[in-house]
Amino acid sequence: MPARYRRVVEEVVVRPEVLRYEIEPAVYEEEEVTLVVEEARGSIEPCETSGTRFSRGVGVMAFCASEVPAKTRTVSRKTLVSPERTRVVIEPAQTRKIERWVVAEPARAVRVEVLPETEEVEVQNLASAESFRLEEVPAVTEAMRVTRYEGKPRIVSRRVVCDADLTRDFVTQVQRGLFDRGYYPGRIDGLVGSRTIEALTAFQVDEGLAVGALTYESLRELDLEVDRSPAP
Repeated sequence: MPARYRRVVEEVVVRPEVLRYEIEPAVYEEEEVTLVVEEARGSIEPCETSGTRFSRGVGVMAFCASEVPAKTRTVSRKTLVSPERTRVVIEPAQTRKIERWVVAEPARAVRVEVLPETEEVEVQNLASAESFRLEEVPAVTEAMRVTRYEGKPRIVSRRVVCDADLTRDFVTQVQRGLFDRGYYPGRIDGLVGSRTIEALTAFQVDEGLAVGALTYESLRELDLEVDRSPAP
């Protein structure tokens, strides 16, 4: 049975009381200050030395150190003179009268007997479950040649001779030292060329040294010394 309603008039709040804050902005003044954008630092950059320009594909890299000065910048900065302030403004609540319907008597259920309805349907029963079988597929093999390497390559850091110290007399000593040990550096003329680097590389590989540049450890193996000590 449906519910019965009656009409009532009541006053409702359309908008509650509101606290509003008015902000008086802060006052600032500008001044110029100098800031350090980037501190002074040391820089290490790639460079060519000891014939590395001829040592391609061996993984050798040379680095030169330099000093980078600090960078500054003058900017404008605002200084607070008077801080921001707020004040409270109260706006009263707003109301209005409305009419609405309220339940005078709620709906109620009345028992009604309903006869069941039946229907015939077709049903399928499972006669045999789904199955699968395994089929063995023979492996396919192929003969191939494999190259295995002994040992592991590694990156090392060695002190090298700078280009400023590669005088013709010194390079001549290096070429003669390689020639005396059975490595042909080309014409002994005091100039660093591709044949000199090839002979030096072969010597370093046979002696188990770092490969690709004229290092101080290679000079020790050749019983040679550089005229003056360069920066590492």
